[in-house]
Amino acid sequence: MAAVITILLGAPAAGRAQTWREVRGDHFIVLSDAPERRVRSIAWQFEQMRSAMAEGLPWTTPTLDRPVIVIAARDENGMRALAPQFWEQRGGTRPTSVFVGGPDAYYIALRADVQVTAQLQNPHAAAYWAYSGLVLQRALGRRLPLWLTNGLAAVLSNTIVRNNEVEFGRPQPWMAERAKEGPRLPLPALFAVDHGSPSYRGGVDRERFDAQTWALVQFLIFGNKDNAAARFDQLIGQLAAGVPSEQAVTAVYGSVAALDEAYLLYVHQGVYSYSRLPTDTAIVEAQLPARVADPADHMASRAAFHVAMNRPAEARALIAAARQADPASPAADTVEAVLLDREQQPDEARKLFAKAAEAGSSSFWTYYRLATLQASGRMTPDDQAAIEPWLERAAALNPRFAPAWAFLADIQGNGGQTDAAIESARRAVALDGGNVTHALRLVRLLAAASRSDEARAVAEQALPLADAQQRQLFEAILAGSAK
Repeated sequence: MAAVITILLGAPAAGRAQTWREVRGDHFIVLSDAPERRVRSIAWQFEQMRSAMAEGLPWTTPTLDRPVIVIAARDENGMRALAPQFWEQRGGTRPTSVFVGGPDAYYIALRADVQVTAQLQNPHAAAYWAYSGLVLQRALGRRLPLWLTNGLAAVLSNTIVRNNEVEFGRPQPWMAERAKEGPRLPLPALFAVDHGSPSYRGGVDRERFDAQTWALVQFLIFGNKDNAAARFDQLIGQLAAGVPSEQAVTAVYGSVAALDEAYLLYVHQGVYSYSRLPTDTAIVEAQLPARVADPADHMASRAAFHVAMNRPAEARALIAAARQADPASPAADTVEAVLLDREQQPDEARKLFAKAAEAGSSSFWTYYRLATLQASGRMTPDDQAAIEPWLERAAALNPRFAPAWAFLADIQGNGGQTDAAIESARRAVALDGGNVTHALRLVRLLAAASRSDEARAVAEQALPLADAQQRQLFEAILAGSAK
């Protein structure tokens, strides 16, 4: 689900340097050269979007493992500076929003001067689709079927935040028309599509897949009037338990054929429902913390976006500008280290990560990546002693990042800190229950501490997600602890 930004900003006065502002919500950081009240509005709407998603779909638990940084450009020129590749091709797409993931954060770049269209379409739907999809992929500790996550992300992408309510599920006219026109995959074939399928990889086939999955999920949530919410929750429960889609649909809706007939009738009728939720009164726009952004910091954030978008030249230009504003900027050092790391220069990257850490970097990635680079060879006891505080700092700065807790558990376990290692391993499992490696680590630590019952309980919970080799490892660990 995503908030729609309905802001129209005037052009800056000629020759006037733009002030960048930062507004921090609990889950989004917004950087913008727009006026402060506009930046607050953007942050408020994103927080409202997330709150509505948690309220309407509580099983999603929409908390990500990295910060989400929204860079809101004042106008098209600002957007072009952020994502120049889209303007380099004549007649190419001119996006109003872009979503990209980096190792340190998830980034949303958007234009702050576009409005909801007369057809009530969210102009930033592409970024909100990607954000919703990311949240859905992390839901329930198991990767849900692609048809479901793609369709639900499409439904949520056209969310509109108003003063007193959040609307989600409004149809996008082009998608409704495409779903009605067809052609369509038979539902068993739709259920079988994965990330490597031709239907998902792009072009016309991808548009048809998007439209069909949107239409199917839209029907399941809003069009199926007979106990729709309860039945959809039942379907989610079945799929989260690993039940194949056809079997789950049959169990909840009677048969795949019956569902196919019902949703096609809904699509051809062309009358779509959507949902409204009141805005969260606990999120007060005027109370969101705002400040003028430090020049080096906002330049470094935009440079990091360019690194994630694979635009090294633009990234280096902004890194240089950040250093001109603050020669000791740890943010600039971290971004350059990420860029060097991406360019497979680990020794140079490690030096800059170390420099940024010594300067008190506020990025969890500085410390986590420094630790992993330091551990790339054979570790001595001194290496482990040096790595542990870096991992502790990474986990403190970003307690939601499971790999930091997992690596910390390994270091603590190697150092004989059994109880601390078990607690760190538990944190990793709690944050990313779908990662069986985290469960294996915890089971191994519990078994070594002669806590066999706890080890068995963790293993039993993880076994449905384990592959054959992982199952053998669980069995070997448990068998050894039973002796």
